[in-house]
Order: sequence, then structure tokens, then C-alpha cells
Amino acid sequence: MIDTTPILILAGGKSSRMGRDKLALTVTPDGESLLRRAARRFSEHFSRVYVSVGERETENVGLPTIRDVFPNCGPISGLHAALTTLGCGVFLVAADMPFANPELAKRIIEQSHGYDVTCAGTEENVEPLFAYYAASVLPRVETAIAAERYSLSREVLRRVNTLYIPIPNEGLANVNTPDELEKARNAANSEIFNLTNE
Repeated sequence: MIDTTPILILAGGKSSRMGRDKLALTVTPDGESLLRRAARRFSEHFSRVYVSVGERETENVGLPTIRDVFPNCGPISGLHAALTTLGCGVFLVAADMPFANPELAKRIIEQSHGYDVTCAGTEENVEPLFAYYAASVLPRVETAIAAERYSLSREVLRRVNTLYIPIPNEGLANVNTPDELEKARNAANSEIFNLTNE
């Protein structure tokens, strides 16, 4: 069943640790970029998928974009722009998580009722970029940005009513460096890839 919860694919980063546009890179042999892969996979399960963009140009993957109001502040900028633009809660997923599972996103969303944030992980080991943020967090997000405190974990999750859902870390691995890219490409033919792409 197609879910109507808005999905925001975070694609506004600078790729500084990779040294080039990481979202244009490929992990799987089909040549599909990281951004296009995320767009395709989440669009198969959700009817409202958006791409969060900053100041630099991003590959056009045929989805509506939401541009940061406060650029160069990290993912909190994308969250702020989505909450203010859409006027409702939103699920964040980083485009550089090639094995992020849309079905797992649905399970997190299903458990989000009554919480400001529902996210993967534990309080000690959290993944704020695979999480559902209710509209109720907007004031906290605005306060954090005004104070130039941009950490979602410290400035949002720990200061609101957050539900942490422990899940295996393998499917949420980021690709930020050349070494991580190589590991992701190796994993693409492994059991991890098969499990996270069902």
C-alpha cells in the first residue's frame, strides 16, 4: 500500500569528505546514482516524496524540491524548510544511505503517534537522518537554528518527546568517504544488500 506521509530525501550536503558530488556516484552495477536510487525506491512506497536542496545544483530526479531557507546549516535546514513548506510532519532520509529500507520507514511512521520524533537507533547511538519528525518540533528547530546550534541529535531529539526504535545498523550506513563508498559497493552483492532491498 502506498503511504501518503511526506518523505524528504536530504540532498543538500557539500560532499566535502568525498571530494566530489557523492550523490552522483553509484553503488550498484546498474549505474543508478545514490540520489536517483533513493528517489526511485521511496517513490515506490510513498506518494509524496521531495528532495531537500541547498545552494548547489542537484541532479534532477523528477521529484519536487524544497530549498533550504537557512543554507549551510546541515540537515536541520532541510527539516526546517520541509516543516514550514508542507505544514505537517515529515520523514527524513539521507540520500547517501544506499540501503535505507522504505518498508522500515513505514514501520517507524506507524509507531510515531504521540511522539515529536520517532527515529532509528537508541539514545546513545541514534540515526537522526532516518526518522519521522512531527510538525510539533518546528518551534524547537527554529530555536536551534536561531542559536546556531545545528545538531539534530543534541538540539532536537534530546529536547523533545522522542521514541527510539533499535534496528540493525547495517542498512543505514552512510557513504561519506571513498572508503565508505568502496564498502557499500562490496556490500551491494552481499546478504546485507539482499535483506535491505526486499
